[in-house]
Amino acid sequence: MKYSLQNKKGYYHAVVSYKDENGKHRQKSISTRIPAQKGNKRRAEKAADELVSSWLAQQEQIENEKKDLSIPKAVEMFNESKKKSVQNTTYAGYVRLGNKITKYFGSVNISKIDRNYIGRFLTSIREKGSGENTVRHYCVYLNSMFQFLQNEGYSLSSNGFHIKPPSVPKYTGASYFTTEEVRTLLAAADASKIRIPVYIAIYLGLRRSELCGLCWDKVDLQSRTIRICRKTVQYCDANGKETTEMSEKMKTIYSDRTLPIPDSLYNILFSVENKTGPVCRHEDGRAMAPQYISAAFSKLLKKAGLRKIRFHDLRHSCASLLLSSGAGMKEVQVILGHGSYATTADIYSHIDLTGKTRAIAGLNRIIEASD
Repeated sequence: MKYSLQNKKGYYHAVVSYKDENGKHRQKSISTRIPAQKGNKRRAEKAADELVSSWLAQQEQIENEKKDLSIPKAVEMFNESKKKSVQNTTYAGYVRLGNKITKYFGSVNISKIDRNYIGRFLTSIREKGSGENTVRHYCVYLNSMFQFLQNEGYSLSSNGFHIKPPSVPKYTGASYFTTEEVRTLLAAADASKIRIPVYIAIYLGLRRSELCGLCWDKVDLQSRTIRICRKTVQYCDANGKETTEMSEKMKTIYSDRTLPIPDSLYNILFSVENKTGPVCRHEDGRAMAPQYISAAFSKLLKKAGLRKIRFHDLRHSCASLLLSSGAGMKEVQVILGHGSYATTADIYSHIDLTGKTRAIAGLNRIIEASD
């Protein structure tokens, strides 16, 4: 490849003209570090020959690596690119998906991966019992990885390679306890180690992570309010080690909210002697972990003779009772900390009978009055 020797800021530079992987004309300026003075040109030309040859060899090596990139290396590069821009729980999810993909494809070159190859992989995931939502996660991961690799100039089986994720039915229902079941649960919870988590989940609809992140410094018994602005995240790191940490980065900006404390919950909280540290904690003062609460909740239901639901379904039970008591969908959205009204409506529209009944009864009165 030819180059021109040019004087740049008092030094000889070898300026190489070339085309990149997209066919665009580029220039590479390589300094010889030799002053552009009389008598130095021949020495600069010799140095430039060596420098340009070395640069060309490096470029060739880079191009070969881009053509020979294996799936494990591609997954590693992609995950590393995401590490600083996502939360630890999200990054752990990337690692889990990447490990499964690496295990299936092995050391296959990315340039060999086509739609048929991906199709066989997704079929194997389904055959092992994964649902369509999980399959969708793999599709999104692979599409993002291929886009990243393409932007970095690596060779794929085809440009713009995209896998169409499967359609996942919109979630339109939620399990929840009736008023009588809630009363039975609260009575049983009074003698349980998870009394406080159960009461808060029922009366305020907090998520497990929000319960475990709640500390007494955000409970104001004088004004009877609780501010939800922290959460606990529990995940497995890249080495498979279970990790729990506190975070002030909430799920959405709407998750940071202040809620009033109803009388029944106030009495429970007021009776606690040591009002420092985590609100939901063990006897030794350690904060409860989300998985611990779920496990203890399952045992509590069995002991109380109640049907099995998830602890998260207490959040749905709270919403159901709010709607039944006459609360509007917008109020439920704010209390639960949903990011949008649509989210609340999609989940709870099928149980919002009170509001619908009230509206239709009003329409009936108007029609009857006109007769």
